[in-house]
Amino acid sequence: MSIFARSQESRAFYAKMGVLACLYITQGIPFGFFSHALPAILRDYGVDLKTISIISFFAFPWSLKFLWAPVLDRYGNARIGHRKSWIFPLQACVVALLVMIALLQPQSLAGVQLVWLVGLLLLVNFAAATQDIATDGLAVTTLAAHERGYGNSIQVSGFRVGMVVGGGATLLLMGTWGWCNAFLGMALLIVLATLPLLWFREPALQPEPVAGGARHPSLWSVFRSFLRVPGVRAWLLIVAVFKLGDSLGSGMARPLLVDVGLSLQEIGVISGVIGMVASIVGALLGGRAVVVLGCRRALLWLGGLQAVSMLGYAWISHVHAGWWAAAFVVSIEHVVGSMATVALYTGMMDVCRKSCAGSDFTLQASLLAGASGLVYLLSGFSADQFGYFNHYLLAVAVALLALLPVYFWRDQRVE
Repeated sequence: MSIFARSQESRAFYAKMGVLACLYITQGIPFGFFSHALPAILRDYGVDLKTISIISFFAFPWSLKFLWAPVLDRYGNARIGHRKSWIFPLQACVVALLVMIALLQPQSLAGVQLVWLVGLLLLVNFAAATQDIATDGLAVTTLAAHERGYGNSIQVSGFRVGMVVGGGATLLLMGTWGWCNAFLGMALLIVLATLPLLWFREPALQPEPVAGGARHPSLWSVFRSFLRVPGVRAWLLIVAVFKLGDSLGSGMARPLLVDVGLSLQEIGVISGVIGMVASIVGALLGGRAVVVLGCRRALLWLGGLQAVSMLGYAWISHVHAGWWAAAFVVSIEHVVGSMATVALYTGMMDVCRKSCAGSDFTLQASLLAGASGLVYLLSGFSADQFGYFNHYLLAVAVALLALLPVYFWRDQRVE
């Protein structure tokens, strides 16, 4: 291969990675506020742990998005780009909704304003989850097999950075910018991060029959044919259980930090600065770990580290550790959590069929979100019933038990 050809291939690779990173960051911003910043804000206003857990239910579009994923695979504007024609209007919806949230009065979060906030965030989650379908389809169809480990590093690090911006950074900025300006800043960042997609040339999508020779298969025929792929059912069990312990623990992480005496600004620094750096480092290390170890061994090793990291929160709750100890525990949890997620997403991408990549990946992502979301929903009840310390010991046990399906799994990739 000539130097010129290698240079073109390198530029194309970095263009793909840059666009995907920007899109996954924009998804993580609203989700980070809903899952990280909002629990801390509500706890600071005196809302009980059970109510905080129940509010997490309104992230359910991330669990049900598989129901409308085939629509995005089937329909699209080829002139603009099949996936791009969905991403642009969905990004516009998210921006408009964030502007509306900026107009709410945070002082009334314990009353009717909370209903409006949760309703608007529900719509944000719906738009962002649908954008995720299109972006995942774009990633699967544009990334070659040897690029997937690094591609999923970009996916996880981008989403985690977005979560940190929407979560920790938002908590930090609200203290100086105020509620309204913080949300307007998030909206502006999403606009800027979407701009690179304007110059990205999406590969033409060539629909292929996937079930019964149908050119436009039904929702259920797509999923039935996916379940008939060798090894997929065993793999779906792994997807369902792999992050249960992590979700059980992370659901109460921010309320715990509030209850041990940290301010919202201190939590914002930990999540917004330290958490962002740790997430990026973990995602990059995770991509390399998948390449070196292979998917199955990476899942075992990184899943084990993910389980052990929950012990740090148990320690914080037991000794009421201060800022530095909390920062250390959160950074370790972000590093290993990102590494484990990269390994899981790589396996999810490997079993996707290119002809219906968005549907296949979204089905797995919905299963992951649904199982993790249910456990997240129960986390407040667990912490309230057993106390933080025993709650986190339970999270460790669940995370370790979730490694059993990985141990008996045999990698059967779909090329």
